[in-house]
Amino acid sequence: MLENPSDTLFAPNIVALNLLDAKELELRKLMAERTSLDEVLAPAQTYPTSVMNAVHVDDAPYFPKPSLFLAAGAFLGLLLGLAIAL
Repeated sequence: MLENPSDTLFAPNIVALNLLDAKELELRKLMAERTSLDEVLAPAQTYPTSVMNAVHVDDAPYFPKPSLFLAAGAFLGLLLGLAIAL
């Protein structure tokens, strides 16, 4: 028995409509989130700021200092060695 041609397209149409509905819901949520963020970041909600000086970054890192870790490791190793020896 032959099926009605409209019946064969029924299931894919439902899937397509469900996907379209899901994407529209996602789009509405994203637009609501954007509106919320626009309201939070509005000029009336933020303070006027400006850069006072240029940012300075040293070439050498401030921390960790190898000499400090070497001295602390030697001291703790000495203490641990004495504790084990006694």
